[in-house]
Amino acid sequence: ETVPPLSGVEARALHDLVSTLVDDAARYKVAYATEGGQFQAAGMHTVICGPGSIEQAHRADEYIELAQLARCDRFLSALIHSQAA
Repeated sequence: ETVPPLSGVEARALHDLVSTLVDDAARYKVAYATEGGQFQAAGMHTVICGPGSIEQAHRADEYIELAQLARCDRFLSALIHSQAA
């Protein structure tokens, strides 16, 4: 089954918001599939972000460090607060 790609031509404002909240403006291209392309095809602005490293993901004994989960929690809280303002 074909999975639509996530276009790199995403709304700059969304990327800038996420970059500000995580204090990291880096953008990465990776060779794996997500639902991101399907969300974009449905007209939703989409970025993929989350805790952990692809080096530990989707393999035997995969894990996410507690510090990475704490950073994700801070990001989600900041995102919620930024949208409530």
